Amino acid sequence: MLEMMAQEGLSWCQFDAMGNIKPVPWSEIAAFSQASGVELEPWEARQLREMSVSYVFGYIAGRNPMTVSPAFKDNPDEDPGVALERQRVSNSLETALSAMAG
Repeated sequence: MLEMMAQEGLSWCQFDAMGNIKPVPWSEIAAFSQASGVELEPWEARQLREMSVSYVFGYIAGRNPMTVSPAFKDNPDEDPGVALERQRVSNSLETALSAMAG
């Protein structure tokens, strides 16, 4: 299934002219199946669509710098972005306290 989503296959998502991301539509899945000669079982088509929907959800969630990366949702303390934000907050507090003190 992953090979079907690869760069030269179906793709993980689609972008419109404004750069907005959306899941691969059902019509594209059907066209891919027909053009590639891969006769998809209904569960395979549903799985491809769900993979695309999940990819788009993760992509959108990952855009927000104030949230835990979807890749680290189960282990937020290991997210490098969380560590970076903690360091930024710490540095800002140190700078503010230093300015107030002196």
